[in-house]
Amino acid sequence: MTTSERTYQQLKDHLEQEHTLLAKELKHEMLLNTLVPSATAIEQADLNELIMMAKSSFIPNLFDLAMRMEKSRCRGLLDQAGHVWIVCGL
Repeated sequence: MTTSERTYQQLKDHLEQEHTLLAKELKHEMLLNTLVPSATAIEQADLNELIMMAKSSFIPNLFDLAMRMEKSRCRGLLDQAGHVWIVCGL
């Protein structure tokens, strides 16, 4: 495994961990603010729907979490020359 591939894997793992933690935090905050009536509904909901609900809730901490979730949708790309590129967005 080359240095670029190791770097890519480390970045990918870090981004996946951050995204997972933010998703859990968003679901927890939505339960606390009773935007969705049940924990089961939150767990089964599409993450994109939860982000849209949080952004439109007018609750500052939910809006901030939703924005962080959108920004965490980054991924690392490894090109043929071995360069690592970080791409963020939907």
